[in-house]
Amino acid sequence: MSTLTVSNISDATTTVGTSYVVNGSAKAWINADNDPSLVNNDSFNVSSTVDDAVGQIDVNYTNSFSNDDYSTACANANGEYMAFPRRVTTSDTQLASYNVEGNVYADTTRNCMIVCGDLA
Repeated sequence: MSTLTVSNISDATTTVGTSYVVNGSAKAWINADNDPSLVNNDSFNVSSTVDDAVGQIDVNYTNSFSNDDYSTACANANGEYMAFPRRVTTSDTQLASYNVEGNVYADTTRNCMIVCGDLA
C-alpha cells in the first residue's frame, strides 16, 4: 500500500487544505424511505439498512467510527415528525422517526442523516 501525503488539494480554481477534507467532511450519510417498506434511496459509507421496528431504521456503516461520540444531524420530509439517532455504536446508528403530535414512532419517507466524526 502506498501513502500520498499532501497539504492542499486543488481543482485549478479553488484550493483547500487536506485537514478540512479529513476532519470536516461527512463520513457517512443516508436518504431512506421507510413507508411502506424500507428503501435506501442513496447513501455513502452505509453497508446495509434494517427495519428494526416501526419508525426505526438500523443504519450499518461500511467503515466503523473510532468511537461512539460522533455527531449526527437527522431530518425527514414530514413536518409533524422528528428524526433523531435513537442508538449509536461505532458500527451503526438507529435512525428513528417520531410523530410528536401522536406521541408514537412512525414509518416515514425521506429519512435523512449525516454523520461527522473520526473513522477507525
